[in-house]
Amino acid sequence: MPQNIHCIVCGNNNTKQVDFLVSRKYRLMNCEQCGCSFLDLSGENDDVFEVDEYWDDVNKIIYTQPKVVKELQQKYRFYFNCIPKLANKRHLDVGSGAGICVDTARQFGLDSMGVEPSKSGVELARKTYSINVVNDVLRPDDDLPRNFGLLTLWDVIEHVADPEGLIRTCMDHLDRHGYFILETPDEGAFVRRLVRFVHKIFPVMDFRKSMYYRAHRYYFTQSAMETLLRRCGFDEVEFYKERSMHEKAKMKLDLYFSQDSKISKRIKKIIFWLMRTLPFTKNKMVVVARKA
Repeated sequence: MPQNIHCIVCGNNNTKQVDFLVSRKYRLMNCEQCGCSFLDLSGENDDVFEVDEYWDDVNKIIYTQPKVVKELQQKYRFYFNCIPKLANKRHLDVGSGAGICVDTARQFGLDSMGVEPSKSGVELARKTYSINVVNDVLRPDDDLPRNFGLLTLWDVIEHVADPEGLIRTCMDHLDRHGYFILETPDEGAFVRRLVRFVHKIFPVMDFRKSMYYRAHRYYFTQSAMETLLRRCGFDEVEFYKERSMHEKAKMKLDLYFSQDSKISKRIKKIIFWLMRTLPFTKNKMVVVARKA
């Protein structure tokens, strides 16, 4: 068996391999000290997952549908309102995708722009909202301003090879006491722990393939994320529980799995409804933190 690799959050060298291969190929590792899970991608090219792969015809349709846009707008407005006394109105959305967050922030009264590595995503955002989006990745040496009052990072941190490096770069782009909003899957969420428990008791019932993806490198617990943020120079760290987007999930089911049987689709839609309704099914975290 390959040698264990250390945890990027707490430095623990005694990480354990989980009895599950992501996409039937990649080792899933778990740190028993801080709870962080991650894929062992050692020896693999970092460029295997191309950012433009996400912006296929299906996702271009999904992110322009009124129900999906409305659902995302409501989420963004809720978290914008969680920030007290945002004096500096300059906002940067990192990994801005189709531009919905940037457009929502403009309507909220912010001076907003985005940075997005995918050319397809940038083209979609500019065409749909006529907004300011830079086709690039956030880097320590980029040409973007360093005095934003708010920076948002929705469902990005789990994809990158160096999460701590990205968080430090985000901090460097913030003004003094600027605010940072981050969303990512919560590895410690009850529903994820329930899936692992059910598999342990009934091995034939293994739903972990719906939780772990090749495109996601890291899965943080709240304690691991707080450790990382405070080490990078953030304080006033507040956590909120969040669900995956219901309308987006339903539409993906209809478009990506159009060949599924009616019974299969009905079962999946019931599961989506339960995930939206039951109080313990919030599977993501949103973090609001301030630059110290």
